[in-house]
Amino acid sequence: VMAMAEGTETKVAGVVNWVRNNNVFIQDATGGFLLYGTDLKPEIGKKIVAKGKRGSFNGSPQLSDAVIESTEAGSLIDPVVTDLATLCGDSTALKYFGQRVKVLGVFIEKYDEYGNAYLTDGAGLSVKCHYMTPDSTTYPAGKKVSLTAVASQYKDTFQFQGDVAGFEAVVAGKKD
Repeated sequence: VMAMAEGTETKVAGVVNWVRNNNVFIQDATGGFLLYGTDLKPEIGKKIVAKGKRGSFNGSPQLSDAVIESTEAGSLIDPVVTDLATLCGDSTALKYFGQRVKVLGVFIEKYDEYGNAYLTDGAGLSVKCHYMTPDSTTYPAGKKVSLTAVASQYKDTFQFQGDVAGFEAVVAGKKD
């Protein structure tokens, strides 16, 4: 589907790994994808089949005007364990798109005016956790954490999407 020309009608299938408004991220054994539609309300963890047109939005590949054709029981795919440098690398910009990933031993860099957390690897990379607003008392700037979330991008900038439950404090002395 990623290689299809924009506007091509197609179907996709996968397990729902994140839902935010009209955006649904799905994943299968080959990768992840974004569905965009006006009436999408599937449950996380369900396997779905959807149809629509191959499109994109600000650099993110998607299935536009998506309509869910079927839903059945499913289970989340285990996250790929990786690091920020790999996720943000030019050659892998879309390799992990829409997939559940887990980054170990990163730090809360800061919070923006909306409460979104930014993570850093301490080596110059900074990644926004879009609509992810953990409690800044529990997770203050400088806190070492691991995060499980969905890899995404907006305007060619890598970001995370997900639930604040994906944040885990790293215990001092514990191996990442």
